[in-house]
Amino acid sequence: MPIKNFKPAKRKPSVSYKQFVWLFLVFLFVIIAWTINANNVYDENGNNLGTYGDKFGAVNALFSGLAFAGIIFTIMLQRNELAMQREESHDARKEFVQQNFEATFFNLLKNQQSILLRLTGRTEYINQHVTDIQTNVVNGVTFFVLAKRELSRIMKTLEFGYFGLYDHDYFYSISPEPEHPDEVDDDYTLAVHTYTNSYYNITKDMYDRSKNYKKKEFCKLAYIIFFVKNHYNIGHYFRHLYHIFKFLNYSEENEIKDAKDSFEVEEIENKYKSYAQFVQAQMAAPELLLLYYNCIAYQKMKDLVVKYGILENLNIEDLISEDNHVLEGINLRRRRDLFNF
Repeated sequence: MPIKNFKPAKRKPSVSYKQFVWLFLVFLFVIIAWTINANNVYDENGNNLGTYGDKFGAVNALFSGLAFAGIIFTIMLQRNELAMQREESHDARKEFVQQNFEATFFNLLKNQQSILLRLTGRTEYINQHVTDIQTNVVNGVTFFVLAKRELSRIMKTLEFGYFGLYDHDYFYSISPEPEHPDEVDDDYTLAVHTYTNSYYNITKDMYDRSKNYKKKEFCKLAYIIFFVKNHYNIGHYFRHLYHIFKFLNYSEENEIKDAKDSFEVEEIENKYKSYAQFVQAQMAAPELLLLYYNCIAYQKMKDLVVKYGILENLNIEDLISEDNHVLEGINLRRRRDLFNF
């Protein structure tokens, strides 16, 4: 559905008032010049009237002048007509480009939703018995709900005070009835983190480096670990989303090249931001959350997301941890700020 249709150009009068005045002055000048020339062919006593006929060529000068004025008038008409044709051609081309843009944009938007609906993800985790592995399969936007939990799981494992890989035989050998109930929690916590290391292929080197990372680098590492495991799902999703933003940016830059002044540039920028809001409106909060962490890892995506304000509806409380608010150019608000509390 078009946001803004271009109106056909209104045809202007072929000759403006100013041009008509100039033509009248030229005509008046020719008449005056002819009259003066005719009066000079004889004196006040009527002498030299015989030469009047010989000098009747002054009439020719009159008509030559009028013909010249007519030529000027015709040139002006043709000039105005060509200007109107160029303007109408420009408007028609502009409308054609706009229609092509909207057809492509909304097709891309439709394809993005189709990718989301076809998205299927799975994850594995340890249950309370520390030896049983549970599998969770989700579809569509539910995958992004699961993604938040998995990112949190990875971050907690990187922050855990011990690194190790899951050893099924070890946990199988643990007595099901320990002397101290707390040992069950300790064993379960150890099983969760070691299995996370094994499932996501977290190495000792990754674990050690994460201890020295600042929060932004830490979030980037956690997201990349998650992305590598699920690239067959979210890879296609985010590549297509990036190309939608890139298409908006490319179309905007091309249109700005023909802008006449800063006001028209601002109008074009606002128009494409309104198109970007169509993309944002179709994204659920869990999608925006994962997009936030994707922007931490991928600068090109981040630049376009910041430009079009895609994450303006994401709140600090939506993040896995509030100290994850580390992305430059994106100022997330708290929910209470939405209501001016």
